[in-house]
Amino acid sequence: EGSVWCPVVPAGRGRRGGHAGAQAQGAAGQAAAAAQRAPAMWGAVMGAAGAWQPAAGGVRPEDAVLLAGVQGCAVDSLAVSTMRNYDSAFRRFEVWCGARQPPYQVLPAAPVVVAMYLHEMSLEADSYSVIKMASGAIYKAHKMASVADNDNPTRHPMCQAVRDAAQRSIGRQVANRKEALTLQQVQAVVARYAGPGAQPWQLSIATMAVVGWAGMLRYSDLVVIRVQDVQLYPTHIAVYLSHSKNDQFRKGNVVLLAKGQSVACPVTLVQRLLAAGVH
Repeated sequence: EGSVWCPVVPAGRGRRGGHAGAQAQGAAGQAAAAAQRAPAMWGAVMGAAGAWQPAAGGVRPEDAVLLAGVQGCAVDSLAVSTMRNYDSAFRRFEVWCGARQPPYQVLPAAPVVVAMYLHEMSLEADSYSVIKMASGAIYKAHKMASVADNDNPTRHPMCQAVRDAAQRSIGRQVANRKEALTLQQVQAVVARYAGPGAQPWQLSIATMAVVGWAGMLRYSDLVVIRVQDVQLYPTHIAVYLSHSKNDQFRKGNVVLLAKGQSVACPVTLVQRLLAAGVH
């Protein structure tokens, strides 16, 4: 079924469409799909000496599809958005290494090379999160390349010292941090979009704003809520979240929202939206 807030549910990652279909694609198709999801990192990983060759050497031909699936799991072990950010960060590290004469080896990289790269970034970064993302991308690429955790260059004391120094000098302040909505702002949204005679799309906007604010939910949480995920009670509503950014392994969570007395009552707005048939 569609989302409570809009008629169309955004497309998912699209890799759970059936085991038989995935097998039919063959090993080459799965490997190509993995490469598309993380082009820079995956290319570097597959080109690293000994990254997957030991495992592949003892695999029977009929199990090639399974091996390709294992390789794809290395990419899919993180959320798409996280892997996309890592991919971009690792690409910058590749460019930095290649610009040196002679170029530095990217995978496996020497700890001193990673430390120098992180230090150079810290001289220009306005947020520690930039350093954290760069270090995380390099760590993940080496992990995908089957580098032992103890041998990962980002774990070296030199790299740790650079991160600690950057954290003290730059701090944890996130660049372009958005201010949280106030109750008055949420009430203003309701007054504008959920007045008497409001259209279904207007109710959808107002309900998303109120439920998101009251439940401290992200937009990505709101747009996947379905009608069957909402339970109405006299005093509150229970909203089931099958997954969220803070629930990487999809254990699921239930968010309870109490009924209020103001125009920004989440229970009343959800009831109005469901009565309007927008689901």
